[in-house]
Amino acid sequence: MIKEVKSIQFDKEGKKNLFSKVIVDCELIIKIDNKVVGRLVCLPEKFDLLGWGFLVTGGWIESKEDVEEFSIKKNFLRVKLKEKVKSRMASILTGCGKEVFSVKNGKGNEEEKKILTEQKFKFSIIANIMREFQVSDSLHQQTGGTHSAGVGCGEKLLFSIPDIGRNNAVQKVIGKIFLEKIPTYDKLLFTTGRISREMVVAVSQVSIPVIVSKSAPLLSAIELANEKNITILGFVKGQRMTCFSGFDRISEN
Repeated sequence: MIKEVKSIQFDKEGKKNLFSKVIVDCELIIKIDNKVVGRLVCLPEKFDLLGWGFLVTGGWIESKEDVEEFSIKKNFLRVKLKEKVKSRMASILTGCGKEVFSVKNGKGNEEEKKILTEQKFKFSIIANIMREFQVSDSLHQQTGGTHSAGVGCGEKLLFSIPDIGRNNAVQKVIGKIFLEKIPTYDKLLFTTGRISREMVVAVSQVSIPVIVSKSAPLLSAIELANEKNITILGFVKGQRMTCFSGFDRISEN
């Protein structure tokens, strides 16, 4: 997933030739019931997790039983649903995973997905997990070319998954949660990117109560998080963070 390419570095002392490590990317084309609904620029790995995450977060399915066929060949994912779902428009996604589609009469019901857990999380423990999360992406350490998402529980980071786009990484994490039936009432989702409304919708589909990022949330994300009772923690750095929603879920000690 890393390739060295020729490059020239410039600085105040002049220039020098070198080889730079860069991320290898590819396009995953998703077809549902013979219709292309997604083109995701992503890392060339874990297509299965990305595919299942895409289906869950897009409201196409609620369980694996909704899927009749799920097959991957090279960079094509073909899905056949047991019950056909009409989409209003095709989805063309970039590496950032920006959604430009909606599912009409889909399985996911956004209004019903409200987080009910009363689980509390300690601010100092979240900060400690965030430090572990930020050094977990070896691809980013080598190239600076990826985002990552991960899941924390208790006092540790359970796992993290990198990708080119922040939403792709989140969808892979959700795909893993979905496939492995991981309980989510006591979990935190960590991301290296800004927190968007789409990300809040995505985590609500699997009932994750807290989103944590070193970056900022968008207003639409905060508004939806308040509706869904999801806690957003942004600007997490060192022993400092800002809570934008779900305030009662975070404790000082």
